[in-house]
Amino acid sequence: MTLPPHFTTLDLSGRFILNTSLSDSAEQILEQQGVADAALRHAIAHGVLSFNHYTSDDGEQHIWVDQELEGRCLTADEDRALDWRERARDDPLVGPVVGRIRRVKTHALEPPFLRAGWTPDTRKYGVLNYAVYSDTKRSGRTWAVTETWGIEEIAGMRHFARHIEFTGPDGKDVERHLVYDYVGSV
Repeated sequence: MTLPPHFTTLDLSGRFILNTSLSDSAEQILEQQGVADAALRHAIAHGVLSFNHYTSDDGEQHIWVDQELEGRCLTADEDRALDWRERARDDPLVGPVVGRIRRVKTHALEPPFLRAGWTPDTRKYGVLNYAVYSDTKRSGRTWAVTETWGIEEIAGMRHFARHIEFTGPDGKDVERHLVYDYVGSV
């Protein structure tokens, strides 16, 4: 389902499901992050991603992220402050990580893949820029991800999308474009 017309990056609250026909496969990234189980990778790709985007009492923006996996009880949820401060956590899917998130104008991003294709309102208000890397000392893995989250228009329909730049253990970069269908409010 297309996004409601009022939906912008100022409030990404909603529930989404990956549109596999419009998206690149994230299999290679998940495998290099340590998700070896093919059934679990399938569950991740077909689960529901929910965001609750809000401003706390102290005026700080947050986004609460919940990922319900298809056919599994495992969920990954986290409250992220959009302040670009690094925070360590144990992710139930990929293990110990360090991440940070912010709102940023697209012109400030490299590589160009992270800033391309967004709607005019997304460029105006900024994308959410999420950066996360493995806590190598605790996980034994080495990888890094930089993502941008925003709105794209594809075939005349607005969709939530993520642009992912992944650097794997071999030091090689992989770019992936994920497009989501809106399935309702949270």
